[in-house]
Amino acid sequence: MTERQNRPKVTPKCYDKLLFVCHQRQNIHQIYHLRLFLATQIIAVPVIKTVIFPLLRLHLLLILVKVVVKLFHQHICFLQVPLVHWKVFEHLLKFLNQLQQKTYQIMKDQIDNNRELRSKIKDDVFIKQQLSLLSPGIDNSEKTIFGSRAMLLPDFNEYQRLSPLINALVNEVDTNDLLGCSTALEMLADIASYKQENINYFESIGLLQKIYKLFQTTKEDTDMGITHTACIRFFGYLSTTDSNALEKFPIFTSDVFDAIYHFDSLDPLRRKLAFETFAVVTKTIGAKRFLSSENCPYNIAKAFNCLAVAIARGSATPERKAWYLDNITTIFGNVESAESSNVLKIWFNYLGEHFPKLLFDCLKKLIPEVQIASLNALIALMKHQWAPEYFCLIDGFINFLLDREIHFSTIGYQLKYDLICRFIEIKPSSINSDLMEKLIIYRNMGVYAPPERQLIATKKID
Repeated sequence: MTERQNRPKVTPKCYDKLLFVCHQRQNIHQIYHLRLFLATQIIAVPVIKTVIFPLLRLHLLLILVKVVVKLFHQHICFLQVPLVHWKVFEHLLKFLNQLQQKTYQIMKDQIDNNRELRSKIKDDVFIKQQLSLLSPGIDNSEKTIFGSRAMLLPDFNEYQRLSPLINALVNEVDTNDLLGCSTALEMLADIASYKQENINYFESIGLLQKIYKLFQTTKEDTDMGITHTACIRFFGYLSTTDSNALEKFPIFTSDVFDAIYHFDSLDPLRRKLAFETFAVVTKTIGAKRFLSSENCPYNIAKAFNCLAVAIARGSATPERKAWYLDNITTIFGNVESAESSNVLKIWFNYLGEHFPKLLFDCLKKLIPEVQIASLNALIALMKHQWAPEYFCLIDGFINFLLDREIHFSTIGYQLKYDLICRFIEIKPSSINSDLMEKLIIYRNMGVYAPPERQLIATKKID
């Protein structure tokens, strides 16, 4: 299954749940727009992963949180507990209501914008009007943005109809205008990463080879650094959808691995780009098969060893250490199949036998950005059945997670809680029954529940 096929979808079960909540709230306006959303997004096309689905999920979550807070408010009033004033809950409910309405409005605006965009694509008069403006000396930025937005629609297939507008964007890939060229490459990268059909169209008009040649010519020209960086990002994004990109563009792939092998000689930003690109290009199952094959010309083991060394470097600033840890999250957070997970287990071992302890040491540094990056990496790793055994046997690891006295940032507390919930869910054999019971107690107490505060509240209620 490809990454595109593996994108989350709003299922009938989720649809029923959303409608049920709206019916409970007697909000006919929301019911109408939910039905409209399902009609335009689910029946015909997959849901837009980066915008609509998260907003729907957040919208539903806010409704559920409001219900819980209301029930808790009633419970507090009934018990007449003097610890919390009822006005606090009224303000909280008001805030949640405002946040929910804002989220709903953003979601509604996105749906309306997509509906308007689809109608413009079908509007011959509008298309002719746009084309008439594509004349020499006219700034085409607005028209090229329209073409790129259209290609980001999941059900877009009007390539020939909008070809002049698309070509206007493609023609901006011109080294005579470095800033315009880099901007166009960023937009084209986003389009290429969205679906395979866009890549097929770009290949049919010769765009991929054009950018590939541009990548090669700008590599040795120091004055073209910004354009070369944009080319690297383009092929990095491309590889997330086209699993054969690493084989199709060998000079790009060689450049990525060469940068990893010699990361010490790169400046910090170029080093960051090298590791980020490496992490991105390994995501698809096709890339994993290619890089794990016996005939692969690249040393994947050496690349992972370099990543581990970069993380371990004591001279690395907290920000840079977090950069490198984020790549662990990118590489190991995408689980497509059992085959993919098995390959990732081999790759994890390439990081070195001391890497689990290294990751734990990063977590114990209590530097917020490193702390968050470490927790994200651990959560990504725990998506694999083989991963817990590497960490749960480290002396003090579970007890560190259970210790509420250790300070974490607000995001860190939530991530630590999510990690503990994941351990409870998978029940690794390396966690004994006593520790598992403590993990369950931690989960039941919630994200922010210092022991002494919990004890005081219990005594007051008794």
